[in-house]
Amino acid sequence: MDDCPLPSIAAVGNTCSTCRPIYDEIAQHRFQQISQRFFGDLADQLPMVLYRSKGAITGSTVQEVLSGPTGSPPRDLNIVVPKGYFLVMEDRMLRQYYKEYEEPEVNDMMDFNLQQFQAYKWDSRIVTVSESLGPDIMDIIVNSPTTTDMNLMTAGGVVSLFPRHTLAYDGLLGPTGGWDLKEGGRFGSVNGVRAAVQVDNRNTKEDCGPRCPSLWRFVRTDRNTLRLNWDRRYTVQDIIENSQMEWRVSIECLNPVCKYGVHKKLEGRSFTYSEMPATNYQIVNRQRDIAYRVPV
Repeated sequence: MDDCPLPSIAAVGNTCSTCRPIYDEIAQHRFQQISQRFFGDLADQLPMVLYRSKGAITGSTVQEVLSGPTGSPPRDLNIVVPKGYFLVMEDRMLRQYYKEYEEPEVNDMMDFNLQQFQAYKWDSRIVTVSESLGPDIMDIIVNSPTTTDMNLMTAGGVVSLFPRHTLAYDGLLGPTGGWDLKEGGRFGSVNGVRAAVQVDNRNTKEDCGPRCPSLWRFVRTDRNTLRLNWDRRYTVQDIIENSQMEWRVSIECLNPVCKYGVHKKLEGRSFTYSEMPATNYQIVNRQRDIAYRVPV
């Protein structure tokens, strides 16, 4: 079970009280392995430093935790913190082992979306710290170069905005990043496999449904997001519940079979719509859908 994808292990863990500790132990072990790999003797301090700085880990190490360990772990660890907490992370976790290191590609790609960015190097290991322009680190996450990268993790849980893309290593270009990438290109590296990138979703074979990249999504109530928790002390839920981020991946959907796609306009047809609710039951359901930003 140790090598299985974490969502599958979580599903087993939720079946009974006996299985739940097994899931918690596996998830904690995967996080500890990453901590020890990048911070050595300081690994035990990482959970509390992330908690106090209101920060999280993102990038390929989160994908490693979700998909399961292999023989080719990521060489870099990406940390995001809200405005005002950059020095907390640098002083507590990085000064003992790491030296500042220039990584201009990452800096140029996301510089306009960051208050501050710095990469650090220790032997072959690289840690980057990105400080958001405001108090919400989700502003950095939703503007990741690809949907495969739109993940975050604390010492107690993980969130993936596009879990299918993350686990398949195959995603779409994000709203702001990766302009130099071409159709079918590769970006980043997870377990030795470089993630495939699609410029748009015109080659999709099925209806996008509520996952359509042109639909607005509200982080706090998005039901298509994968959320896994294993330690209540450092739950990732706090970051999500305090976020006001609403975003979409693209302005238009080019999927030919999607009912929300731009092809509907090109064919002169109107978008689908829902009839006015006629009963109290339908009204309550419509209010719930509106609250959760469910497309109608």
